[in-house]
Amino acid sequence: EPVALPYWPFSSNDFWSYVEYFRTLGAYDRIDEMARAFFAQFPFGSLLGYH
Repeated sequence: EPVALPYWPFSSNDFWSYVEYFRTLGAYDRIDEMARAFFAQFPFGSLLGYH
């Protein structure tokens, strides 16, 4: 069964702000999870394993 598309309710600016915040904390695993949710919203999201 295909994985559901993750929901990203924030703007692109919010995404980059969160990236900088998590980078200062050294929470790179959180950045990875967040990036997958953010970029899945774009047409190439199916390349990330979402349908």
